[in-house]
Amino acid sequence: MVKGDKKMKAFYWLTILGTLILIGCSGSKVSVTQSPDAEIKPIQRLAIMPDSGVLGDAIAKELLDRGLNITTEDETAAMVGGIRIDQLGVSVRQYYDALREKGVDATLTASARMAQDGRPDSASAQVLDTASGDSLMDIAWQNAWGGYGRSDADRVMRKSTSEAAQEIAKELITKLRLYQK
Repeated sequence: MVKGDKKMKAFYWLTILGTLILIGCSGSKVSVTQSPDAEIKPIQRLAIMPDSGVLGDAIAKELLDRGLNITTEDETAAMVGGIRIDQLGVSVRQYYDALREKGVDATLTASARMAQDGRPDSASAQVLDTASGDSLMDIAWQNAWGGYGRSDADRVMRKSTSEAAQEIAKELITKLRLYQK
């Protein structure tokens, strides 16, 4: 066998091995849905809705770090006097009208399904216009995976809540007309 043939054969097997490893892993995925009917107006102020949890806080931090005018969950709750949309006698329209009167153009609701390792398996976020109540954007995020769950490869590939928030914030900034302070 010629020396060049051995190198070629080794390269061939390494290429196959590398391909199989890559097939067994997947990066995180973000999908964005925007209503074609929704009119996207400039958003001066975005409020993070109460009960958006750790993910909502992380998205708010990412957007604040980029100089955007964000109202945190606590500030949003204080704006409406602590009332909640799911309270008896409080309509969604009344809630959004109260936020609109305080200068909020849109709201963001976020949620995450956490895995046993404390990292999110999946996350979602929705932005609603306070004037019309229309959905401006829905974001679905799926965490990365690598091989068998809880394996070393899986631990390396999976992202934290803050990394998920970074990816979601990037989509928000890219697709919506968010203005800096």
